[in-house]
Amino acid sequence: MIRVDSVIGQAADPAVAERLHALRHTGGIEYVVLEPADTARRRLRVETDQGTDCAIALPRDAELGDGAVLYLSEDRAVVVRLEALHWLTLEPRDTAAALALGYHCGNLHWKVEFSDGCLRVALEHDKARYLARLDAYLEDGRAKIIEP
Repeated sequence: MIRVDSVIGQAADPAVAERLHALRHTGGIEYVVLEPADTARRRLRVETDQGTDCAIALPRDAELGDGAVLYLSEDRAVVVRLEALHWLTLEPRDTAAALALGYHCGNLHWKVEFSDGCLRVALEHDKARYLARLDAYLEDGRAKIIEP
């Protein structure tokens, strides 16, 4: 088991990238695949793609994201990969509906983006949970779901 209590750096950092490049040739890089919602957690028990058990206990100021290097030695590295983030795209009926919808999503602390007059909600949990919270907006036509 590997115990992780800090993030060493990012895979894109020049010094780290050089070491990872060398390990890539020997097959020494293992990946931990996380859901985007897991990046907010500080304590995790996960397994790498090669079966190595990892106990992660990070301080509050550590940033766990795509490319975070959790372990780095002469012959092995453990790097985080994030699952693709899925989005729910909502088109508000008008400006008033857009303001209300944005306010509602903000109160729920949802991660959102704005694009082409639409509000995109990052789905960090089951889509049904989001739809249940948006039911009033969808029912009365203040917003509609735009399918990709």
